[in-house]
Amino acid sequence: SVYPDHALKASDLVSRAEKALHIAKTNGGNRYELYQPGTVTKTLERILLENELRRSVEAQYFELEYQPKIDLHTKHYIGFEALVRWVHPDLGRIPPDKFIPLAEETKIIIPLGEWILNEACRQLRQWIDEGYPPLQMAVNMSSIQLEDPNVDLVVQAALQRYNIQPQWLEIELTESAFADRKELSETIERIRAIGVSVAIDDFGTGYSTFSYIKELPIDTIKIDRAFVQEIDNNKENQAIVSAIVTLAATAQLQVVAEGIESEHEGEVLRELGCEIGQGYFYSRPVAPEECVILMDEHHQKE
Repeated sequence: SVYPDHALKASDLVSRAEKALHIAKTNGGNRYELYQPGTVTKTLERILLENELRRSVEAQYFELEYQPKIDLHTKHYIGFEALVRWVHPDLGRIPPDKFIPLAEETKIIIPLGEWILNEACRQLRQWIDEGYPPLQMAVNMSSIQLEDPNVDLVVQAALQRYNIQPQWLEIELTESAFADRKELSETIERIRAIGVSVAIDDFGTGYSTFSYIKELPIDTIKIDRAFVQEIDNNKENQAIVSAIVTLAATAQLQVVAEGIESEHEGEVLRELGCEIGQGYFYSRPVAPEECVILMDEHHQKE
């Protein structure tokens, strides 16, 4: 912070410098930041949000919505992805892109992630008990959660609590989880040893490259929506998806295409060899009761 632009008193200069320091650390460290007017307000907002986030985990002010995965050949639902929503009694619905990074930074994601896992398993058990087939449930997991040495025990406990077979659960990881592959690979392998499958989300946009796709301890690749958009007209995206599908087949990996927004996009992806799709064309993430309606419409009740 600079005198007299940011403050006139030494104590205020130090306070504002601390705010700039916090921003520098938040952005990865090894850098400098000048104090920006309004930072104090933003910091107070962050403190409030963090406090409410902690309280909301304890009070369970969260709910899950589920987005179906579709077999592109039969058009039947083969699974769901569980997506968390924060519904605060006073602040209303808070977007995931606003609270998930904060939850990861503060490690609140660990208890929140455990609740998400258990709630997704509970919901799957309820559907099975109601006569629906055991569709695979995908649950997102942060690299912060993978740092917990007991994360595989947490997964196993959730499966046992709700009598869920391991093959009915899939853990989705972002590419950043594989940035330090040696450190986290052992943890991921312990999860897979339970019988749970592991998917890499948003493939092609981050750390992963074609060169080490065979080295990843995973079962499924989810092609990022950036390569799916306008794939019916974009030859480059078609070539990229085709290459991913071919390489995945060689490595015996399943491929899921995200972000499908039209019937034609789904057809092109199917022709390119992609067997599973997910996107707004088939369904947005919806509440559990709407999932039941969708499954009934597809005559999937046994």
